[in-house]
Amino acid sequence: MRSTRFLWLSLSLIGLAASFGPGCGRSSVSLDTPRPSGDAGMDSGRTDCGNGVVEAGEMCDDGNVIDGDGCSSSCRLEGGRCGDGTLDPGEECDDGNRVDGDGCSSTCRTESRTCGNGLVEAPEQCDDGNTVSCDGCSRSCTFERCGNGIRECAEQCDDGNTTSGDGCSGMCMFEVPMCGDGRVDPGEGCDDG
Repeated sequence: MRSTRFLWLSLSLIGLAASFGPGCGRSSVSLDTPRPSGDAGMDSGRTDCGNGVVEAGEMCDDGNVIDGDGCSSSCRLEGGRCGDGTLDPGEECDDGNRVDGDGCSSTCRTESRTCGNGLVEAPEQCDDGNTVSCDGCSRSCTFERCGNGIRECAEQCDDGNTTSGDGCSGMCMFEVPMCGDGRVDPGEGCDDG
């Protein structure tokens, strides 16, 4: 029974070590100092971090000595990192990059979408960096234009189109029916100009 447990433990450790196969680079860092040369031929007690083999004193060994890839240059497990596409503890978001202005900041914090911040973010049509109306982009970040059905700024009317002759001109100004203008306006039976 005891030998079965030992065999199971040995095979598990070998499997674990094999799963951390060598990665990029073959450089390694010694975690312990070698024993004096008088102990030649004996196990020196050294571990070589970065050789791809999990040895005594190492928590991991991914075959390199590069920090930020999950296993540190001293063969200690690293927590997740912002920008890796995985939501880790302490992160509000992680979109796989470290770029501000795309909804998730470079520090993995959710960016609020605010009209007036100068960034056009869905569902905004425009964002000119302010919340002032009558400058082409409304305070709700939609285009201000004649024919959108919303009376804005200097418009006298806005009937949802830019067709003249229907009481509201293509410039969103009231059209005053005038007899003699050559057009039959609402309320006129004829107009011969």
